[in-house]
Amino acid sequence: MLAPEPAAPYFEQMASQAAVLREWNAKEQRWDWFMYYSYRGKDGILPGLRLATSRDGKTWTRHFNEMDPRGMGQIFQSTPGAYYEWHQVSKIGATYVLAIEVGISAGKRWRPVIAVSKDPATGWAQTDVDALLQTKWAGLYRDDTIYHVATPALYQIAGKWYLYAQACPLPGNGNYIDGHWDLWCVACDRLIPTLPGYESIHIPGQPTAAGAGR
Repeated sequence: MLAPEPAAPYFEQMASQAAVLREWNAKEQRWDWFMYYSYRGKDGILPGLRLATSRDGKTWTRHFNEMDPRGMGQIFQSTPGAYYEWHQVSKIGATYVLAIEVGISAGKRWRPVIAVSKDPATGWAQTDVDALLQTKWAGLYRDDTIYHVATPALYQIAGKWYLYAQACPLPGNGNYIDGHWDLWCVACDRLIPTLPGYESIHIPGQPTAAGAGR
């Protein structure tokens, strides 16, 4: 469906971990499809996310973001030296939200990271990479349970938000690949802002004071 593209400007050796959004285009009376995918290639190992679009969910067209100041064509400027893998795309109010698995410093500490936009194809921006860091989950974090957190997905169920993710203790040899990964579901009682003008999101932690973060 989307094979690696080795030619310029993509230079991809692998395309993986896609998340797909389908949205109704009322003006054109058709569905628009957006695929956000990880890759490996000339730019390195999983250095960020790129975009492909479709009108039928079968035939896809890649998009190269010429506004990327590093010339990597990614939808937002990623953190240097970090790995970008699993991600979930959703829409909260008028804000498009990507929940991403990011391994800072080549996987030294995996954590959930959020990117937001007002348009599914353009204008994406990554928020603070420490905003959802698990060490800030008061009453929940422990080195021996959730040192690494990956595969984040946020779901609202019966009016309450939950984070579904995989997590593991810090392995004895320090290599996350050798970690014992379990699946977690964590209640999201804390409301935090994303970027000015965008929707706030609920994350794990102690409840936010009334009115804060809006």
